Amino acid sequence: MGVRPDVLMWEDVAARLVPQQYQVLLYAAGESYCRTVQTPGDVDLGLTQYLTAGGCITFFPSGPWPFYYDESHQTVNRSSQFGLTLRIGWERPPSNTKLNFVQSNWHLPHVPKQFSFPTSGDLRWRPFFADYRHAKYVSMLQLCGDAGNYFGDAIAYAELKSGGRIVYTWFGLLNGPYAEALLFDVFDFVTTQVCQ
Repeated sequence: MGVRPDVLMWEDVAARLVPQQYQVLLYAAGESYCRTVQTPGDVDLGLTQYLTAGGCITFFPSGPWPFYYDESHQTVNRSSQFGLTLRIGWERPPSNTKLNFVQSNWHLPHVPKQFSFPTSGDLRWRPFFADYRHAKYVSMLQLCGDAGNYFGDAIAYAELKSGGRIVYTWFGLLNGPYAEALLFDVFDFVTTQVCQ
């Protein structure tokens, strides 16, 4: 049995999506999004209501910080409203530390347990940090330094106490050597968590 994806417009999101129709939404845009279609913030409201009703959003952004700018390119940074507890890590990685992605549990079976942070391309690090006050959380891929320093999560799954579920994947992984395996494993994980 295959999956037939639908491409949704911001108008569809503002019109109040329901999980019964769309169990999983895939966010693959960059840092800008359309926050308002007809009334101020109606897209935000549509996404919030979708999550509260039990929906799941998987974030595979093409830029470092989803929902950072609105349609007028004004800074709004609404990501936390949708469960994304992101932080600014750095614009360029520290030069005196060897950085590795590490799986603490085997949630990504087609991806190595450990592999290096990239050395070229857009290296802006925007990690996910768990906020246990607001979500039940599973760390799927962490970034660590050579001394064992924890720099946040590159892939994380959260069940929000306010309702709904999210999966976050750091955008830089989608340009790396394990991109296809990561996509496969994350979608497989989402299927087991959401589509039961």
